[in-house]
Amino acid sequence: MLKVIIDYFLNQWDTISSAPSLLAVTFIIGCAFGWFASSWAQKNKVETMEERLKLKDEQLKDKDTKIQFLENQPVSSDDVSSLLKDKDAKIRSLENQLTLKCSQLTVQEMELLTDAQQDGGIHVKRSQAGSWVRVGNKDFLNLEDKAYTAKYLDALDSLLEKKLVKHDRGQWYPLTSTGFETARKQRQHNKM
Repeated sequence: MLKVIIDYFLNQWDTISSAPSLLAVTFIIGCAFGWFASSWAQKNKVETMEERLKLKDEQLKDKDTKIQFLENQPVSSDDVSSLLKDKDAKIRSLENQLTLKCSQLTVQEMELLTDAQQDGGIHVKRSQAGSWVRVGNKDFLNLEDKAYTAKYLDALDSLLEKKLVKHDRGQWYPLTSTGFETARKQRQHNKM
């Protein structure tokens, strides 16, 4: 673009040099037009920013008013007791759900969970012989009994569906926080 303009001025130099006053007037008019356009655009930007600032200021004032209102509201001990009771009820409900989850696990699922607690997860190994589950140094593989191997692969799928493990990447299935908690509860239950 700049090259085109330079070529144009080089080709028109005779015309420009014969009328320097016309060039000066054209240049001044162009500069004035550019300045006005730039000023107008900047003015619009400033006005938009001022409007946004006013809006944010109003939002802050509204929040301050709400905070002051809430601070002036008396809180009774009954309200606090009610909130604590609700919290305790939720905790009991979650513990019951966790206990229910424990009781609904198969022997294979529980074995995988409790064994995986130390390493933090379960591996799925693959070879020409097929796929199998490994937890720590223990392989759940029996080449003579494919059903044995399939039970543990199915158990891993079930743990994944129950969100007790997650598929992290590749062949690694780490325990979720619920998985660790379930394994811990099962260990405590087994010790009793």
